[in-house]
Amino acid sequence: MAKTNSALAPIDGFPPALMALDIQEIDPFVDELGKAISETEIANQARWRRLAEQFPGQVPTTPAEFIDFFASEYHWTLEHIAGLDDFQTYAFVEAALQRRKATSRRSGRETAEHQPVNRKKHRGRPADTDPGADKRIYDAWKSGQYKRYADLAQVLKLREKDVARAIDRHRKRLERNSAGVGINRRTNLVKSD
Repeated sequence: MAKTNSALAPIDGFPPALMALDIQEIDPFVDELGKAISETEIANQARWRRLAEQFPGQVPTTPAEFIDFFASEYHWTLEHIAGLDDFQTYAFVEAALQRRKATSRRSGRETAEHQPVNRKKHRGRPADTDPGADKRIYDAWKSGQYKRYADLAQVLKLREKDVARAIDRHRKRLERNSAGVGINRRTNLVKSD
């Protein structure tokens, strides 16, 4: 077995050219590398802070939150998540948050902060008639210029049946929206509060 100088003995993983460098030659390189790593880390933290300001309360901060986030957004396994570097992690989180924001805008949903508190949902089937058009037809009929529904229908280029229905719908809306005083058509009694 040949004796080798332990100071020059090759180390697994290092190229022989690096082994020949003197420690004094490597120190400036290590210093520059350390500065670059710290600058990158500061820039990375600033980028995450900006994302957290843009999407308050939605950006994961702990490893468990990151795992839950990627598992719910992308259905990834732990092995896939562990293989991401910082830039990939940031890019995927930002893309998912932007997608959420765009989806909520498209669907017309508002965040809980912006929704009115006392807004009631209308029950039943949505109306398939236009109350504004019914009102215009009703007002034209009430103007007294027409003696028959057919005359009004001819001017409006509608069927007589459509004019009669629009007038009837508007009359019923007026009855429903009255202040509590009016005649009940079924009983012919005056109702009051």
